Amino acid sequence: MNLPFIVLWSIYLLNCEGANILYSIPFISKSHNIFLRPLGLELARRGHNVTVLTSHKEDSVPHNYNEVLFEKKDFWEITGKPRPNIFTTNAMSEITFIEEVLWKGGLAFTEHLLNSTTMKKFLENDYNFDLVICEDFIQEAFYMLSHKYQAPLIVVTPYGNSMKQLFMVGNPLQLSTVLYEFVAIEDPTSFAGRLKNLYVSAYEFIFWRYRYLDKQEQLVKKYIKNLPQPVPSLYDIQKNASLFLINSHFSFDVPVAYQPNIIEVGGLHVAHSDDVLPQDLKSILSESKHGVIYVNFGSNVKSSELPGDKKRALLNTFNKLQHTVLWKWEEDYMEDKPNNVIIRKWFPQSAVLAHPNVKLFITHGGLMSTQEAIYHGVPLVGVPIFADQFNNILLAEQAGFGRVLQYEQLNDKNVDSMLIAKLLCVTLILITKCCECANILYVIPFTSKSHYILLSPIGLELARRGHNVTVITANREHNPPSNYHQIMVDDVKIWEVIGEERPNIFTMVNLPAEIFHQKILWGGGAAFTEVALNSSDVQHLLKSDSKFDLVICEQFFQEAFYVLAQKYNAPLALVTTFGNCMRHNIITRNPLQLATVVSEFLDVEDPTSFWSRLRNVYFAVYEFVWWKYWYLEKQETLVKKYIPDVKDFSLYDIQKNFSVMLINSHFSYDVPAAYLPNIIEIGGIHLTQSYGSPPKDLQKLLDGSEAGIIYVNFGSNVRSAEMPLEKRDAFLNVFRTLKQMVLWKWENESIVNKPDNLITQSWFPQREILGKQEELMRKYIPALPQPIPNLVDIQKNASLMLVNRHFSVDSSIAYLPNVVEIGGVHITKTNTTLPKDLQTILDEAKHGVVYVNFGSNVRSSELPDEKKQAFLNVFRRLRQTVIWKWEDDELKGKSDNIITRQWFPQKDILNHPNIKVFISHGGLIGTQEAIYGGVPIIGIPIYGDQLNNLFSIEELGIGRILRYHDINEENLFELLSEFVNTDAYKKKAEEVSRRYLDRPMSALDTAVFWLEYVIRNNGAPYMKSPAIELNWWAYTMLDVYIFLAVTLTLTMFVIIKILIFVKMILMTQKSNIKSKKS
Repeated sequence: MNLPFIVLWSIYLLNCEGANILYSIPFISKSHNIFLRPLGLELARRGHNVTVLTSHKEDSVPHNYNEVLFEKKDFWEITGKPRPNIFTTNAMSEITFIEEVLWKGGLAFTEHLLNSTTMKKFLENDYNFDLVICEDFIQEAFYMLSHKYQAPLIVVTPYGNSMKQLFMVGNPLQLSTVLYEFVAIEDPTSFAGRLKNLYVSAYEFIFWRYRYLDKQEQLVKKYIKNLPQPVPSLYDIQKNASLFLINSHFSFDVPVAYQPNIIEVGGLHVAHSDDVLPQDLKSILSESKHGVIYVNFGSNVKSSELPGDKKRALLNTFNKLQHTVLWKWEEDYMEDKPNNVIIRKWFPQSAVLAHPNVKLFITHGGLMSTQEAIYHGVPLVGVPIFADQFNNILLAEQAGFGRVLQYEQLNDKNVDSMLIAKLLCVTLILITKCCECANILYVIPFTSKSHYILLSPIGLELARRGHNVTVITANREHNPPSNYHQIMVDDVKIWEVIGEERPNIFTMVNLPAEIFHQKILWGGGAAFTEVALNSSDVQHLLKSDSKFDLVICEQFFQEAFYVLAQKYNAPLALVTTFGNCMRHNIITRNPLQLATVVSEFLDVEDPTSFWSRLRNVYFAVYEFVWWKYWYLEKQETLVKKYIPDVKDFSLYDIQKNFSVMLINSHFSYDVPAAYLPNIIEIGGIHLTQSYGSPPKDLQKLLDGSEAGIIYVNFGSNVRSAEMPLEKRDAFLNVFRTLKQMVLWKWENESIVNKPDNLITQSWFPQREILGKQEELMRKYIPALPQPIPNLVDIQKNASLMLVNRHFSVDSSIAYLPNVVEIGGVHITKTNTTLPKDLQTILDEAKHGVVYVNFGSNVRSSELPDEKKQAFLNVFRRLRQTVIWKWEDDELKGKSDNIITRQWFPQKDILNHPNIKVFISHGGLIGTQEAIYGGVPIIGIPIYGDQLNNLFSIEELGIGRILRYHDINEENLFELLSEFVNTDAYKKKAEEVSRRYLDRPMSALDTAVFWLEYVIRNNGAPYMKSPAIELNWWAYTMLDVYIFLAVTLTLTMFVIIKILIFVKMILMTQKSNIKSKKS
């Protein structure tokens, strides 16, 4: 039976109506929102009434996409702490990162959301939802919405697999192969790697479960009132989530065996990218004769905060290149910027990466950026800073389309050597499918743009397919389908909710994962969850009589929303914007595989080494424990406070019993992992094969760059402009020596001493630059009502998990029946085009374009002077045009070849054939876009999963990692030269892109199919692992091991005693014989 027939037959069988969906994605991170937004928008486009709790307002949304907007505030402002230079977090341990950044920040952010007027108003309304979708990112209190509305909970995570989630739902942990999301280990199978994996996973779960989750539950009790009785705990709610959507995919993440209710949706944000190349940027990309190197360290890591030596290393290398360098530089000026370096405060990264002239993507290794690069087949050079960036880039390196450049090793020599390689371009084969509708609640309130980019296509696609989608979101869609209803939450930043001033993301380069979790993920998650729950629109929805057939939640520390699944008596589906997450495995009993899969926020170069495995083990345990017993309780407190009508709940059980999880990863890029059937990879869901033409200037630049284009983008959180000067100069110096044009997402207006081949902009249409045409949608069938279990049972008995990863870029691993990979789910066909100027730039770049974008969180403009100068010096030496997302208005010292803008249509840029390299922070979304566009990546990881993303890029052979501390002119130039002067990386990137896109159906179609499958089959309980009913000691076989050990010991003891007794008898007899003879 051929595939078309199967698809048509499936369409015939599907028969459902639109559902009312609450989509809670209130986290303010731009990168998170980039990943999450497509899900809610797609659900609305497919006919569902989607109410979105979000901090990011959409300009044009379907009529059935209702936004409940939260006030946007900086994460650090919310946490009450000054924003650090993210590059300084590079040395932060995983535990410190989790505790100080994630958990503390998550709690502050969740409370900020729940206490907002928007959330209060929302909870006051009498809404009925068929499904609650919550982002799982330090906002667990929002899971309680599932219980409040008695609807199934779907959790969406922007980072992929989570150990505590897998443990809750009884998914095999596979600790010997699958790493915790924030543990960076190059060789997970080694003893050290497996040991570290066990340690970190246990640490995370214990402290999350018994400390952080408790604080989240306190927020629930404080802000979510009148919940149905009995109210389960947040742990139980998450444990019993019907579905998990994870931002990973087996094509580039480590494959994990998932249960059916955990679905990979890696690349979700790339599918329906709105990125469009401005005309000038399009011209830059098109006209770069030698191609473009795109440099972007995301929205959190600012390139402008790069230390001077690091910046000079980049600048010196860029100065040697013929390529144009587009560098996202957050400041208005970049000193000593080579002429080939173009800085801007923002680049439409996806549009930039989609441009064929982008030769390389120099990134921080953020998951979103990594996915965008993968999606568009753009090779990566990753400079990981914190969180999962190292793993992201390492995966790219292992896949052959990227290289890891450690921040500490960011110097002229290393940069030069890495930028001399060939790049790659890939295609994706996707299929469109239709079905009838259900009422779906899509909860994606997290305000991160990168999260929303990945998640929004799912909601919009569900709406397009006839479902009634209600989306709780902070990002408003301006033209959604009529059945896409948006419940807006305040668009506040994580720093705002945790009460801290937004730091320079580059200062977080050394932030330990523990601190990152506690301070940002958990602290911010709890605070942000509360902000979302407390929003007026969300409260109005919660108080309404809405009914939902399915609840889809982003799994990103907003567990309180999982309770909506119980509230609406609907299956719970979870969507993650990240890839593999150790906590997910712990919750669902998925094999942990700690020897190969690294926690997304751990900075480990060799996952298989002893120390790497030890670190990974430690952090996984740490994260889960604190999440389960501390953070989840805070989320449950938020449920009790804001969703009081939900009684006797347990967020852990709700999440444990989710029906499906969608993960933003793909085996073709990530380390392959075994998934249960309800875990689906949808990596690249936000991506699309075709975004139309980039802006004319960018298109011209991309097309005109003979040597190709290097696309540099460090995402929305890591700002290139915040890069220390030495790091920036390293890039500039390298770019200056390149033939390729470099497109660098530079957040500031200009870069000092910018090379002529460097083009910087504060934004690039990254998906358009990286991307290729792709449009394939599937439809959902509403689930039948089922008895309302407590949240513990809900999460424990989740039916399906969608995973954002894909075996084509990850190590291959067997999957359980309820685990589905949907890496690249955010990648779908769009009609967007690059701005004319940007299209011209890309088309006319004779030597290609270097695209630089560090994402939405890492700001290039925050790079320390020495780092920024390194970029400028390198770009100045390049012949390539550099398109740089630079967040400030000007980049001092910017060379003529550098084009900077505050935003670039990244996917469009990466999809341009003239892109030589993408300089990125290693965000998963950007990485997927680069992979999709076949653009090599130079990754400069800052925090989170960026390093892990770049590890994958390096392993795939399509990118290199440039450590933040190693950013200098020598390292940057050497690395860039390796990418822009040869086509090895480009060819490998194209190969990885082809296999990443080679699927029976698109990631978005996969995610939608399994969501409808859960609705159709009443939660599909038969796909769940029997292990969810086992005690932890039984699940881990500890009782068996102890029994065997005791039995063996006693047996040996008895044998020894018998031998001694026999010996004594023999000796006695011998003595008696001698006595008789005497």
